[in-house]
Amino acid sequence: MEWAIEIQNTLSPKISKGFSISMEDTKAAKGAVISRVDEGYPIREGVRNYSLLEFCEAIKKEYYGAEGS
Repeated sequence: MEWAIEIQNTLSPKISKGFSISMEDTKAAKGAVISRVDEGYPIREGVRNYSLLEFCEAIKKEYYGAEGS
C-alpha cells in the first residue's frame, strides 16, 4: 500500500498543496503528516497526523500485522 508522508516541525500541522498533489499523483491510499504532537488525530479522510512514535507503530502494524513480529 502506498503512503504519502510529510514531516512538519510544528504542533499544528496543515496539509500542504504539494502533499495533496503528491497523494493524487502517486494514488496513495493513506496520507501521514508526522509532527511534534504527543497524540495523533485525523486531519481529513485518508490523512492522519501522527507523532513519530505513532507513525512507526502504524507502519509496523501495516506491514507485520498486529503482533509486530
